[in-house]
Amino acid sequence: MKLLLHHAVNGISLVKESALSAISSTVEISKEKFQPYLAQTLEILFGYYQSDLFQAKHYKQLKGQAIETITIIATSVGPDMFRPAASTLI
Repeated sequence: MKLLLHHAVNGISLVKESALSAISSTVEISKEKFQPYLAQTLEILFGYYQSDLFQAKHYKQLKGQAIETITIIATSVGPDMFRPAASTLI
Protein backbone atom coordinates (compact mmCIF):
# COMPACT_ATOMS: atom_id res chain seq x y z
CA MET A 1 0.00 0.00 0.00
CA LYS A 2 2.80 2.43 0.77
CA LEU A 3 4.18 2.01 -2.74
CA LEU A 4 0.74 2.45 -4.31
CA LEU A 5 0.13 5.62 -2.31
CA HIS A 6 3.57 6.89 -3.31
CA HIS A 7 2.70 6.39 -7.00
CA ALA A 8 -0.73 7.96 -6.50
CA VAL A 9 1.06 11.12 -5.36
CA ASN A 10 4.26 11.17 -7.39
CA GLY A 11 3.54 9.35 -10.63
CA ILE A 12 2.52 10.79 -13.97
CA SER A 13 -1.20 10.80 -14.68
CA LEU A 14 -1.28 7.29 -16.17
CA VAL A 15 0.69 5.88 -13.24
CA LYS A 16 -1.63 7.62 -10.77
CA GLU A 17 -4.66 6.09 -12.50
CA SER A 18 -3.09 2.62 -12.36
CA ALA A 19 -2.24 3.09 -8.70
CA LEU A 20 -5.85 4.07 -7.96
CA SER A 21 -7.09 0.99 -9.76
CA ALA A 22 -4.76 -1.19 -7.70
CA ILE A 23 -5.87 0.55 -4.50
CA SER A 24 -9.50 -0.17 -5.43
CA SER A 25 -8.72 -3.86 -5.86
CA THR A 26 -6.78 -3.96 -2.62
CA VAL A 27 -9.50 -2.34 -0.55
CA GLU A 28 -12.14 -4.66 -2.03
CA ILE A 29 -10.18 -7.64 -0.77
CA SER A 30 -8.95 -6.25 2.54
CA LYS A 31 -12.18 -4.51 3.67
CA GLU A 32 -11.81 -3.49 7.36
CA LYS A 33 -8.08 -4.27 7.31
CA PHE A 34 -7.68 -1.22 5.09
CA GLN A 35 -8.30 1.09 8.05
CA PRO A 36 -4.62 2.01 8.67
CA TYR A 37 -4.43 3.48 5.15
CA LEU A 38 -7.92 4.96 4.94
CA ALA A 39 -7.19 8.53 6.06
CA GLN A 40 -4.07 8.92 3.96
CA THR A 41 -5.73 7.42 0.89
CA LEU A 42 -8.79 9.65 1.16
CA GLU A 43 -6.58 12.70 1.69
CA ILE A 44 -4.82 11.95 -1.60
CA LEU A 45 -8.07 11.28 -3.45
CA PHE A 46 -9.80 14.40 -2.14
CA GLY A 47 -6.64 16.34 -3.00
CA TYR A 48 -7.25 15.69 -6.70
CA TYR A 49 -10.37 17.85 -6.39
CA GLN A 50 -9.12 20.46 -3.96
CA SER A 51 -5.77 21.22 -5.57
CA ASP A 52 -5.49 23.72 -8.39
CA LEU A 53 -2.93 21.41 -10.03
CA PHE A 54 -5.61 18.97 -11.15
CA GLN A 55 -8.17 21.37 -12.62
CA ALA A 56 -6.96 21.10 -16.22
CA LYS A 57 -9.07 19.15 -18.69
CA HIS A 58 -6.46 16.42 -19.18
CA TYR A 59 -6.96 15.31 -15.55
CA LYS A 60 -10.59 14.37 -16.21
CA GLN A 61 -9.81 10.63 -16.41
CA LEU A 62 -7.76 10.76 -13.20
CA LYS A 63 -10.55 12.53 -11.34
CA GLY A 64 -13.07 9.98 -12.61
CA GLN A 65 -10.81 7.18 -11.38
CA ALA A 66 -10.60 8.95 -8.02
CA ILE A 67 -14.41 9.02 -7.73
CA GLU A 68 -14.58 5.34 -8.56
CA THR A 69 -11.90 4.54 -5.97
CA ILE A 70 -13.68 6.59 -3.29
CA THR A 71 -16.93 4.75 -4.06
CA ILE A 72 -15.25 1.36 -3.81
CA ILE A 73 -13.57 2.37 -0.55
CA ALA A 74 -16.89 3.54 0.90
CA THR A 75 -18.68 0.30 0.05
CA SER A 76 -15.79 -1.93 1.09
CA VAL A 77 -14.92 -0.48 4.48
CA GLY A 78 -18.53 0.06 5.52
CA PRO A 79 -20.48 3.08 6.72
CA ASP A 80 -19.01 3.25 10.23
CA MET A 81 -15.44 3.55 8.98
CA PHE A 82 -16.29 5.87 6.10
CA ARG A 83 -18.63 8.19 8.02
CA PRO A 84 -15.91 10.72 9.08
CA ALA A 85 -15.03 11.30 5.41
CA ALA A 86 -18.61 11.47 4.16
CA SER A 87 -19.07 15.16 4.91
CA THR A 88 -15.93 16.04 2.94
CA LEU A 89 -17.13 13.94 0.04
CA ILE A 90 -20.59 15.46 0.00
